[in-house]
Amino acid sequence: MIRCLLVIALIVVSQSLLVSAASAQVRRNEKCPQPAYPASQVTKQARVVEGPDFSGVAEVFQNIRGMVKLDAVICRSGDVTDIKVVENTVPPSALEFVVAAVSIMRFMPAELNFHSVAQKTQFEFEINNGQIKQVSIVPSNGQGNFSKASRVFTEKGLRGGIAVNFELTELPLIGDITFKGLMIDPSIIKEAWHEAHVKMKTGAPDSPETNSRASQIIKQVLDRRAVPYTKVELRLENVTSQKVNLTFVIIDR
Repeated sequence: MIRCLLVIALIVVSQSLLVSAASAQVRRNEKCPQPAYPASQVTKQARVVEGPDFSGVAEVFQNIRGMVKLDAVICRSGDVTDIKVVENTVPPSALEFVVAAVSIMRFMPAELNFHSVAQKTQFEFEINNGQIKQVSIVPSNGQGNFSKASRVFTEKGLRGGIAVNFELTELPLIGDITFKGLMIDPSIIKEAWHEAHVKMKTGAPDSPETNSRASQIIKQVLDRRAVPYTKVELRLENVTSQKVNLTFVIIDR
């Protein structure tokens, strides 16, 4: 898996908030001139190469709890354009800060057949009482290629204040899902996953949390149906760096 670092600097200079907000508005209205492809259609997804760097911003996250979800396009230039707020539960000042943070990020553009292309993307931020607790970057077709922050740490900012660093882990996508030793119809398991809102399906992001929850549900279904088993094992086969096949093995010994 590939790790990247997203750095958001929180600098306490109240006069700079209007500058950041104005910059965010300009970038929000900027349109990518090329057609944008969903993540499922590109051969290599866009990657973060540079997080935001602020010369100053007001301390807008104090006593704020909520989330921001943005749709955007990562253009062939590596710039983030076509920014659209699709969900928001924070005040306007905090929202503009988040939009500004996204607008000045830089990416290695996506590729399709060895050519750089624009990619549709979704950003999610969770804010909790003064600081961003979790960050995820998700392709706009609903497939998450980054986990929530696996490590969060702070350091002194270059221009004062505090830089909050989020280390993100790129998640592979699920390929084939198979069962070995299962004595009931696999559709029963898949329906149980669906009812429990577990995204265990081809094309969904693979994560340890999802795998663990999926295994637990298999055990619960087997217990309810009095199907004998000793344990449930999950075997992973890395097809590529971005795709993994899963096999759930039901052992009865």
